[in-house]
Amino acid sequence: LPPDDIKSTNALPPNELKPTNILPPDELKPTNALPPNDLRTVAGISAVNPVGPCCEVVANSALNSHLGRVVVNFPASTEGAIEVRRSGSTEKIGGWYSSGALEVGPGRYDVAISNKVVQNVQVEAGHDTQIKVGILRIKGAGNATIDLLDADQKTKLGGGYGGLTVGLPVGTYTVKMPGLAEKVTVRAGKITDF
Repeated sequence: LPPDDIKSTNALPPNELKPTNILPPDELKPTNALPPNDLRTVAGISAVNPVGPCCEVVANSALNSHLGRVVVNFPASTEGAIEVRRSGSTEKIGGWYSSGALEVGPGRYDVAISNKVVQNVQVEAGHDTQIKVGILRIKGAGNATIDLLDADQKTKLGGGYGGLTVGLPVGTYTVKMPGLAEKVTVRAGKITDF
């Protein structure tokens, strides 16, 4: 057909276009699609995919099908207080010292590890959510003051005199000593000497 003979039966003329019901980003609704970093089982083989920089989710057949676990496993014995709270809340659900785990219902949690809060940790039923952690070992003179600061170099996470060994979530921190303030990176499953 010549172009003049082409007819459209369902198209609106340009001056009659109607707005759609597209939601602004803050009103987006979740879908049933699996997140790209979800645990996948293909042909009976499970694969662990990182949920983000903070965690990995691993199937745990020993768990009750209604519960999941928050897991913190340091690469060596160390001090480190762990506190689990509902995401956005200050109410403590549970906690422990050093490596350990806590069974909780599915949902999002804030997990404080040596005063550093890892926010929005996703826990799924029948799975372990393993928070990526390491150890920072600071060696100093016997009476030297040590302050451990968050990456912002303002928020104090801990301190001591002479030396400090502490379990922390992966990330960058600042070590402050008399006449010195340096950044140091804690890596998953590693002991970082400073």
